[in-house]
Amino acid sequence: MEISILEEFEKALFRKEYPSLGRYEDLFRVDRVDVIEVGKRLLRRYPIKNGIYLNKNTADYLELKGINYRMNFKYDGELLQKTGLRYFEKKDVVYVDNGSFRRKEILFDEEKERIIDLIGDESVLES
Repeated sequence: MEISILEEFEKALFRKEYPSLGRYEDLFRVDRVDVIEVGKRLLRRYPIKNGIYLNKNTADYLELKGINYRMNFKYDGELLQKTGLRYFEKKDVVYVDNGSFRRKEILFDEEKERIIDLIGDESVLES
């Protein structure tokens, strides 16, 4: 990924229009943006210390149990323009607030020492 794309993303987060989570009444605040480098790492034992939403496939791969959700992921922009309706694509996720897994390879943020899961990317575990 080129740095110019990351810079554009950062500018979009800090645009004059206030950021929201889908609906304009669901506001959020961005204090800073950090670029991190992640890589796959074989973890011999990893305890879940903080709650995390994992793609259902990732939770199954790690043999972790939690609360299952169908989370709104994104909506069809073309449908919104044509009809004014937001039809959301949903993703199956699992909220895990404790537990551990052993001897699994997963995306990992070395600096913060935490696992990373890209909810929208079904192929993270395959590549």
